[in-house]
Parts: sequence; structure tokens; C-alpha cells
Amino acid sequence: MNTQLSLKYKRIFMHAFMVGLLGQLYVMLDPAEPFFVTIFGVALLGYFILHMQDIQEYLILPIVSGLFVVAFRMIFDFIFHLAPNTIVLAETAFVYYLCYGILAVLLLPLVKSFKSSHKREYLILSIGMLDFFSNMVERFFFSDDLHISIQELIIIAIIRSFLIWAFDLIMERQRMLTIREEHEKRYARLNDFLVNIYSEVFYLKKSQADLEHAMKEAHRIYDESQNPDALNLAIAIHEIKKDYYRLVSGLSNLVDNVDDNHRMSVRDIFAIIEENMEHQKKDSGKDITLNFICYKDGIIDQCYDIFIVVNNLIVNAMDACGEKGRILVTYESNGDYDIFTVIDNGSGMEEEVKECIFLPGFSTKFDPHTGEMSSGIGLCHVKDVVTKRGGDILCTSQIGKGTEFVISFPKTI
Repeated sequence: MNTQLSLKYKRIFMHAFMVGLLGQLYVMLDPAEPFFVTIFGVALLGYFILHMQDIQEYLILPIVSGLFVVAFRMIFDFIFHLAPNTIVLAETAFVYYLCYGILAVLLLPLVKSFKSSHKREYLILSIGMLDFFSNMVERFFFSDDLHISIQELIIIAIIRSFLIWAFDLIMERQRMLTIREEHEKRYARLNDFLVNIYSEVFYLKKSQADLEHAMKEAHRIYDESQNPDALNLAIAIHEIKKDYYRLVSGLSNLVDNVDDNHRMSVRDIFAIIEENMEHQKKDSGKDITLNFICYKDGIIDQCYDIFIVVNNLIVNAMDACGEKGRILVTYESNGDYDIFTVIDNGSGMEEEVKECIFLPGFSTKFDPHTGEMSSGIGLCHVKDVVTKRGGDILCTSQIGKGTEFVISFPKTI
């Protein structure tokens, strides 16, 4: 409780300091008169008041702000000799801020109790009224020193109210922009997470047939040889299969629920992939230039397949480029097909290597520190995803010049 109270008064102190400092920026209504009008300080005070919820702050902030205005005015006049009657001007300023706080306590809680979609506008109008009546009180007590008409006070109140409205609008737009950017970042991370799950589930589903085949093979060996080890192996595979199927079924339901209803524009897909790949480039320390070109935007159903394919091909292209290179990813549509291309200027492949790249387990990549080969499931997986969607993938490559993959998906899926 004490901590919250301390933070509250620190906030009031900082706000009042800002109001007092900006209160030294003023406009001379008449060069022949020693009276001037502060515009920005009072407008900032109104903005702070607009967003306050505690009724005590309605009174405390204007009073403390008035003290800062007086203090800064006395200091600046002592240093720069700005006005011949600083004491009078300081007194009038403090009376204004004191009246402002009292009127805010009386009026603003009533306005905030209104249930209206235009409450913000009503509050700004009310703050403009506080400004006007506070100036009227100031004018009443110091009529001999302040030569300013009621019409001028109305204009001043309107200008300050407009500044409050404009500043509040700018800050609200900035806040919404920040929230949108944060949501986009979270969405990109979530999307990347779902793509990874989708990719793994796809491969797990593909492995179900292999697991079933292994169990049947163990049964066949047992039937032919009556070897108890073969029977034990079949039983063990069966137990693994049950747990395996349960896991795959749960993940499949999750992915299917997301994927069946998920559509995304190609431009959004490219934006998410580009952001993810920028992080990967930064982590790898490679100097890779990655460009995306969408000749005509399109909407992709079950878009996670596209993420899997394009992500894998870009990763392979980055490996082929080494420490430095260029990668171009494009999209176009010819009416019946969505066509994606991934082009790099890497090392390229020989013809006999190119013929094997889609085979399970084939890989030309290895860890230079451990000497271990890659699993070789990346391009095999890509091929399976493309085939599942009824599409086609073509590869052309030249040693020393680079590689190009062209993937086409029918629009009817």
C-alpha cells in the first residue's frame, strides 16, 4: 500500500514538474502589456487530468503544478530578467492553478459518471470550461494587472482544448500501433510454433505406416520361425504403437482444428517467414540477402503447408550459400496454380546429387564440429507435403551458380 502511494506521489511530482517547465513557454498577446499566456503547460495539465481516476489528484496535481510554475518563473526571471512584475504574474498563475484544481474536483467526477460513447469529448469540453472559468477568477482578482478580454479567454480555452484533444489522439494512435506491433510479433511466434508442430505431426503420420509394417514383419517372422524373440518384438512394437497413436491423434486434432479454418494472404505468409528468417540469419552470423517478391497477392488455404515448404527450402538455400549469398523467394499465380520459387546463388548441385535430394535419408550436410550427417528428412518432407496437396516441385541447379526450386500447388485443394 505504501509503495503504491509512493509511486502515486512520484507520478504527480513528475507530471507537475513537466507542467511547470512547459509553463515557461508563453505567447504575448500584446507586446505593450506585461501579461502573457502559457499554452503548452496548461494543455499538458489538461491531458494528465483527462486520464486521472483518483479525485484527490484532480486537486493535488494543479496545486503542485502551480508551485512549480511559480518557482520556475521566479528562477528564470532572476536569471534572464524576463518581466518587470514577476511577483504579480506568479501570484496570478498560482491563483489560476488553485482554482483549476478546485473546479476539477467539483466538475469532472460528475462528467465521468456519464454513460456515453462520447465521454472523452465531454471530458475535454469540461476541461476547457475549467480553463475558462479559472482564467475568469484570475482576471477578477487581478483586474488591475491583467488586461485581457473575455473573448480572448474563450479563444485561449479553445486552443488549449484542441491541443489536449490532438495530443490525446496522437498518444492513443501510438498506443494502438504499439499494441498492434506486439500482437503481430506474438502472432508470428505462435504461427512459427504451430508450423513446427504441424511439420512434426505430418512426419509422425507418415511414420505410422512404417511402425505398422514393422509390427506385421515381426509377426510374420514369428509365424515362420516360432522365434519367441520375434513375438516379444511384435508385442513391444504394439505397445509403442498404442502410445504413439495416442500422441499423434491428440496433436493431429489440434493441428486439424487450426488448419481447417486457417487462411492467409501470401504477403502475410512472406512477412512472417521473413521475420523468422531474419532472426535465424542473425543467430548464424551469415551475410545472406533475403528478398521476397509477391507479383500478385493471393489467399492460401491450409497455409501451414506453405510455411513448411518455403521454410525448409530457404534453410537449405542458406546452407548452400555458405557465409555470404543471395536468396530470392517469389509468388505468382497463373489462374489454376499457386507458384512459389526459391532461388539462391549458392554452390549448386551436380546432376547425380540432384536426382537423390528427395530420397529419405539422403543429405549432403554434416556438422563440421562433430562430423555427423544431417537426418536428410528436410527435402523428403517437402516433397511429401507438396505431393499431399496435389502439387509438384521441380529443381534446377548449376555448379557454382546456384539452385532454383519451383513449387506449384493447384488452387482447387
